[in-house]
Amino acid sequence: MARQVHPAVLARQHEVTAAEFAVEEARGAARPSLSLDLTLGETTQAPTQAQEGDSATIALTLTQPIYRGGQIGALERQALAQVEAVRFGLNQQVRLNLQSVGNAYARLRIATSQIQASDQRIRAAQLAFEGVREEASLGARTTLDVLDAEQDLLEARISRIEAQGDVYAASYGILAAAGLMTVAAFAASGAGI
Repeated sequence: MARQVHPAVLARQHEVTAAEFAVEEARGAARPSLSLDLTLGETTQAPTQAQEGDSATIALTLTQPIYRGGQIGALERQALAQVEAVRFGLNQQVRLNLQSVGNAYARLRIATSQIQASDQRIRAAQLAFEGVREEASLGARTTLDVLDAEQDLLEARISRIEAQGDVYAASYGILAAAGLMTVAAFAASGAGI
């Protein structure tokens, strides 16, 4: 999808089409042109009766460039070079999109792994907190030890929430890299913004 429907790729494809039309226009400058002019007139109130009446003039003009000092060829070469430059830009945009998608997937995998690590950290902190609380009830630990264990548990839960936020951000990053963060894409999926 990042290669085909991404808005930046579509814009570059239109630029390529426009550049190709510019080449055709440059080539057209070497072709002959034909023009037709028609003039109709009516003469009234002339000083003499012989000059009154209708008149019509038709002119057909054929123009063929013979020599322009290399200007026509230069314009065509310039247009061809522009087409190649725009095509290179299109290919570069596709590569950038693919790289962005790969990076977004990597961020998603990292965030998913962080959730799993946070879950394990929460379980370990929960067990440690329960153990320290039990030891404190028997007199082997102080209240400060219990508070420290509870703080570790809270920090583990906070890191789980942060990792979940990273998963959401990475998921939307994938959509953006693929060019699917548009109103039309959300409307088609039935999701509201």
